[in-house]
Amino acid sequence: MYIIEKMKNVGSVGYVSGKVSGIADLNAPKSKACQDKYVALGFRMIDPHTLVDNSEGEAEWASAIKACVEALVVRVDFVVVLDDWKDSRGAVIEVLMADAVGIPIFDDATGNQLEVRNSLYDLYMKHYPINIQVEHVVNKLGVKETE
Repeated sequence: MYIIEKMKNVGSVGYVSGKVSGIADLNAPKSKACQDKYVALGFRMIDPHTLVDNSEGEAEWASAIKACVEALVVRVDFVVVLDDWKDSRGAVIEVLMADAVGIPIFDDATGNQLEVRNSLYDLYMKHYPINIQVEHVVNKLGVKETE
């Protein structure tokens, strides 16, 4: 696998990114199986499920993504994406952040490094349609409509 060759000399810490919201058990078994695979190969892995307090049920989404992105940007050397990552607003944000700060992203199924930059706009638009984005920018800037 390419990920092993690329990351093994770094003393690397990995992070698994995939869909969580709306999935039974928050997709923890699938994420844990992926983590276990990389731990067996000698990597240290951060479990996103341990970063968020879910003792009262599903944590508030905004708090959860903040905790995950903070850990990802500060403590992680590479990201491994599960096959469902493109269907998750949070996972897309994690991939955007990792890409923005130069953290390599690998596909769990193949072990190959992803070249996500060209497709990130489309993924972002899937979760945030243009009308929501424009309205948000207009509101933030205090732009008034003209006649």
